[in-house]
Amino acid sequence: MNSKSRLLCAGRALLVSALFATPAAFALPVITYTATNLADLVVGEDLWRYDYVIGGPLGTFESVNIFFDATSYGELSGETAGSPLTALTTPSFMGSDGYLTLTADTAMAAGDSAVASVDFVWLLPTRAPGAQSFEHLDENFNVVGNGATSAVADPDPPGTVPEPSSALLVLSGLLLAGGLRARKPV
Repeated sequence: MNSKSRLLCAGRALLVSALFATPAAFALPVITYTATNLADLVVGEDLWRYDYVIGGPLGTFESVNIFFDATSYGELSGETAGSPLTALTTPSFMGSDGYLTLTADTAMAAGDSAVASVDFVWLLPTRAPGAQSFEHLDENFNVVGNGATSAVADPDPPGTVPEPSSALLVLSGLLLAGGLRARKPV
């Protein structure tokens, strides 16, 4: 094969790859949550709330759909969102999953964050609610990425007592030993 044929083949391969290339990669927003067990309003229902922090990037009119599995979640309600997000819930219907849609009214850059929350009835009494899947949609409602929410680590869970640092323990021991030695009778 001569150099002209190779160049022609390489040009065709480049053209074909450009035609079938995927769109530019979108960076996924980061979504963390805190799950709170609320006072039950109806006997036999287990009412909970997710409080989310959504971290950019999220372009103007881009959205995330956070999914609520129909076998685990019931009765989505009380959705709220902080600026620049708008919240809308779509309940489970005939076995299909419900979801919380959060749409950016203005762009959120990487490092920016906004908050949202939703109340729901938890249908699995043997365990607590956990992470959820979500999809990232561009301004034309095309799915450009998928991810999962993650729990916010509680730095001081209820009932824990902070432990003193090792240096403080060593210093306390030395002072106590020095004090006991100074008091020793002659």
